[in-house]
Amino acid sequence: MTSETEHPAGHDQPRRRRKGRWLACGCALPVLLVLVLGAIGGWMLFTALSAKTALSSAASALAGAQSAILDGDVASAQVAVQEASQETAKAHRQTSDIVWRAVSAVPWLGSSPKAVMLSAEAADQVVSGALPQFVGAAQTLDVTTIKAGDGSVDLARFAPAATQLAGAEQSMLAARDTMAGVPTSGVPGFVSDGVGQLNDKIDEALTASGVASKLLAVLPGMLGQSGTKSYFVAFQSPVEIRGTGGFLGTFGLMTVQDGKLVSKEVESNTLLKNFPAPVLDLGPEYSQLYGQDPAEWVNMNLSPNFPFAGAQWAQAWKVQTGQQVAGVMGVDITALKYLIQATGPVTAPDGKVLTADNVIEYLGNDVYLEKENTDRKNYQADVATELIDRVLHLEGGTSALIQALTASVSGGHLQLWSADAAAQQAIAATPLAGQTPSVAGPYAQLVLNNGGGNKLDYYVARKVEYTGGQCSSNGTRKSSVKITLTNTAPNEAIGLGGSKPGLVNRVITYTHLPIGGGYTAARLNGNPIQPSSGMELQHPVAVMSVDIPQGASVVLEYDLQEPVSDGAPVVPVQPMVIPQETVVNWSGC
Repeated sequence: MTSETEHPAGHDQPRRRRKGRWLACGCALPVLLVLVLGAIGGWMLFTALSAKTALSSAASALAGAQSAILDGDVASAQVAVQEASQETAKAHRQTSDIVWRAVSAVPWLGSSPKAVMLSAEAADQVVSGALPQFVGAAQTLDVTTIKAGDGSVDLARFAPAATQLAGAEQSMLAARDTMAGVPTSGVPGFVSDGVGQLNDKIDEALTASGVASKLLAVLPGMLGQSGTKSYFVAFQSPVEIRGTGGFLGTFGLMTVQDGKLVSKEVESNTLLKNFPAPVLDLGPEYSQLYGQDPAEWVNMNLSPNFPFAGAQWAQAWKVQTGQQVAGVMGVDITALKYLIQATGPVTAPDGKVLTADNVIEYLGNDVYLEKENTDRKNYQADVATELIDRVLHLEGGTSALIQALTASVSGGHLQLWSADAAAQQAIAATPLAGQTPSVAGPYAQLVLNNGGGNKLDYYVARKVEYTGGQCSSNGTRKSSVKITLTNTAPNEAIGLGGSKPGLVNRVITYTHLPIGGGYTAARLNGNPIQPSSGMELQHPVAVMSVDIPQGASVVLEYDLQEPVSDGAPVVPVQPMVIPQETVVNWSGC
């Protein structure tokens, strides 16, 4: 028998109400939490997209400012930077508030917010900090301000420009440090893509500012700020190819003082006296590859490493004349084309007008059929000297000259060596040095030297294919280099032939291979061969002389074994009239 105890009416009502309130709260809290998190998530998504826009704006602003500066439109560059600065500053503010900082501190969950927050900060450092300094340096060096009334270059403006570039470099370094803290895992694709894009642009800008700063530091001295400077100018003709771009047909001596060209002389190479032995000892490896040939002026640039040529030409000039030049400049006919594009056509001594469209064909081919040896060399030198004179007088404007010089330097058509160690160190950091890189990693470089005493290299077409093969557990991998050389000479070129009959061209090939590697087999047109071997600047070099019949191709192949490397393949290109076709097939091990 059971009994029930009755409670007074209404005694349990408060408990039920409290329970109801707890149930209501329990249902409301998840909803409230969802709403709060949704609001935070929505805000973060909105600001993340704003940060993505900022990243794109920063990268675009870098490219846009560079383009405007090269076009000579500094005012447009300033406007573009100001507009981008407003966007990046806004994105930086939006992604650095308390919500972003709190969420970015949460492990894993905070990877993406932290990446966006730091990227927006770096973007603002680039656009608001570095770019105004870059634009300011461009304005300081504009032709309207740097060119003095007497036609000289105002060397006093180089120091302020260098200071502005140094400031830009500091902002870029700060941005790179900021980007170094960006997480790499747990980050959405659109964020990581923006981060990678900005990182690439920062690295490019740092490289450019570093090179420019170094050059601005030494250029006043090179242009005669502290005394007269004379330079030997080698006009290299690619119709008879040499390692640095062509044989020395004519030369000039140019003297500058206080930023002004004060004298120039142009002569044929017939005035240059050859020597019984090379004028400089560049080591046993150099001697093994080139023997006694560099005792002649026209063979002092057989190596593709321009510092070797510059040092020998300077020493040879000193031995012959007693004069120590401050440096050596190498110029070829493709550089003349770019300079004509920048400064306008040149009227040659015979009244012929040379334009960017006809200068390579005329100076590289037609003039050899029309003029005798000495007349031809003087003709070429007069044209080249006129164009260099224009550059030193800043004709054509800063932007056009920068574009012409950039194209000339990047293609190896304009090279410079300085006898001053500090200046040469600055030059060596740029393509202007024409210096062979001595860096480990995948590497293949084809270098040709004329072996037929002819002028047919104007018609040589080249294709270089560099292919990575199987990787081994011993730290090496197989690879291959395939070289195709084609003689495109027409019948009308018969007057350009040399020691070989008809229009057969002979070239000596020097194939520079990866440091620590070498070839295991070689073939010419499919037949096994045994090339000569040597070393240059740590690179193994395979040497083979080949004859190329008119209208035909020859194929030279090397099977290689080289160290495994994470580095990207490097395939330097020798400057010639017909551009080299380069094909790289490569993947990591």
